[in-house]
Amino acid sequence: MKIKLFPKNEQELSKLFVLIFPLTLLLSLTISFLKNAYFTFANLLPNNSVFNYGFLDRLDTQAALGLVSIVSGLGGMTIGVIVAHFAGLPEGEVVNYFNWIPRGWLPQSIGQLLAFGASQLLLLGMVLVVWNQKELTWAKATYFAFLTWIEMSILLGIVPSEWLNLAQGPLEWTGQREFIQFPPILFLNNEIGLSLAALKDIIQLGISTAQVLQRILMVLITLVEM
Repeated sequence: MKIKLFPKNEQELSKLFVLIFPLTLLLSLTISFLKNAYFTFANLLPNNSVFNYGFLDRLDTQAALGLVSIVSGLGGMTIGVIVAHFAGLPEGEVVNYFNWIPRGWLPQSIGQLLAFGASQLLLLGMVLVVWNQKELTWAKATYFAFLTWIEMSILLGIVPSEWLNLAQGPLEWTGQREFIQFPPILFLNNEIGLSLAALKDIIQLGISTAQVLQRILMVLITLVEM
């Protein structure tokens, strides 16, 4: 796939658009790494107050990290949704923009995973910009409850739904396809097998249960620290 710096048509413009965000994120991560390396080196020097309390140190705040997470999350979600949408179009269908995106369940799943990861980064940023050690107010409690509702809707609604769509659709994990046949000696010489449909439901149950247990554990840890 060739990328032109000065696009001449819609397809070249769409390629440049999708490429801008990863490069910007890579640049920001590189800058962050160099900054942390700078402070690590500064901590090794005696009388380093000039190094540690300068302008760069003031930039390394919780609010700044939150804003970076929000911007990165919005950008990642935009690209992920675009890739997932156009990759899910039927083969042979021509569109004016993003027609270069490969079609099929694998590129579509990659786009969905990118959008999911970016959504978690966005929610994390929305928490960081308002989180502090001050007393919790009703306004903040309502705000955090709203973010929690969004998170649970994603983890217990969107993620399981997209997994079932993938397994039942392109992957064709149906009850007629067998995943494994257990040795008869384990079941009194009866032939017992596990179909791909049953495996799909087991994975779905594991996803939902793991998310619920993780959230309960996080609440318990928070209560213990309080």
